[in-house]
Amino acid sequence: VVAHPPILFRPLRRIADASQPERVVRRAIQADVAIYAAHTNLDNAEDGVAYRMAERVGLVDVQPLAPRTVRVADGRGERTATACGGVVGYLPTPEDATTFLQRVKSAFHVRRLAHNAPLVRPIQCVALCGGAGDGYIADALRLEADAFLTGEIGYHRYFGLDQQIQLAALGHFESEQCAVGLLMDVLSEACPALPLFATQTRTNPIQTL
Repeated sequence: VVAHPPILFRPLRRIADASQPERVVRRAIQADVAIYAAHTNLDNAEDGVAYRMAERVGLVDVQPLAPRTVRVADGRGERTATACGGVVGYLPTPEDATTFLQRVKSAFHVRRLAHNAPLVRPIQCVALCGGAGDGYIADALRLEADAFLTGEIGYHRYFGLDQQIQLAALGHFESEQCAVGLLMDVLSEACPALPLFATQTRTNPIQTL
């Protein structure tokens, strides 16, 4: 099983049936199934989760938001790569805030989108990051982005940015839903003869009315 994100974020004290992580680990052990789980390595990868999000929004001229140089190892040895820390790009034509927010809702098929007061100026430069990405708001402001899109934004981060930047939060799961397709593409290119099956099971623990 190849997954994103991992099932374990806290140490397991036991392997039983008390929680979903316990049940997953127990069943994997019983079935002799290995689990490989990517997390921030896929989020920060060149052409990773943030780039797939940018494709959905329809951004062009996409560049890393907070790039840093890292050393990575693959089957060919070590090489230098750029960890993107989110991306920044541009809508082909400027949009008013309401149109942009509706674009995001439609692109990610979400019923609810949390955001601050709509900007009165047009939106064209958009920064984004999957998951809990509100730590990159300062980078978006530094690059003079009109909007910042991510999965989660802490309540107090919305204050003090009146008309500086359009904030929008999809939900953590919703922002990373493209990860399954991304992993399918990576594996099919690396192993063309390998049978692949994309899960149809939604494991988002957060429910809304």
